[in-house]
Amino acid sequence: TLSDILPVFHNFNLTAISSSATTVHPRGGKLFIDSFLLSPEGKAKEIIDTEPQLLLEALKAVFDGTVSNDSLNRLTLTSGLSWKQVDIIRAYSRYCRQLKVSVSATRTRALLLMHPILCNRLVSLFEARFDPNIKGRKKAVSKALSLIDQSMKTLRTHDEDTLFGIMRNLILSTTRTNAFRTDK
Repeated sequence: TLSDILPVFHNFNLTAISSSATTVHPRGGKLFIDSFLLSPEGKAKEIIDTEPQLLLEALKAVFDGTVSNDSLNRLTLTSGLSWKQVDIIRAYSRYCRQLKVSVSATRTRALLLMHPILCNRLVSLFEARFDPNIKGRKKAVSKALSLIDQSMKTLRTHDEDTLFGIMRNLILSTTRTNAFRTDK
């Protein structure tokens, strides 16, 4: 229904400008195809133009129930992360909540959305540590850490420094993951 679809678009920071419904009659049945004209915000247009599969795969994952429908999905269109990479950020942010980090869940989401480049760099660190296809792991980890540390120097508030410092350290403290399993 429309009430199910519009919040998904909102969580990707897409505005539905218009919609139209088409009725299709395949083999005696009746289906409706809804088409939407969407307006992306900010950098999203560039990412949609250059990597449309990121949005399509992320929308499919949300509608399939594979991934949560929350505002962190905006990272797909602000940082160029795939839905699986956004889910890594989501997992660490939820872990921060379990650890009772002093930053509220609402503020955590807001900070993550304010710093898409830093989120991208955290994912790069995670992948450098755990992606089985990474060659030169030590160098990749060192480069990712350097970029994260560079980004963290520009943070202005205690909350930002706390959150991103803890997420960086959690990734470094992680000993194993099933994020790259292909048999699921």
